[in-house]
Amino acid sequence: MAFPWKLLGWHREKLMVSLAPAVWMIGMLFRVAHDWHLFHAIEYKSAGKVDPPRDSNSEEGFHV
Repeated sequence: MAFPWKLLGWHREKLMVSLAPAVWMIGMLFRVAHDWHLFHAIEYKSAGKVDPPRDSNSEEGFHV
């Protein structure tokens, strides 16, 4: 069942506009965290250290 947007009427746009910055900020947080992880993974390898232990439940393809 689809969300009943018509019940919201003009509040729909107001809701979308108020949620947009929150969605954008969450996306940017994930992006910054990912960049931070990649930077430190590269730094770790360039220091000549062994790879950090990997989670046994994770798949190899997801690690960079």
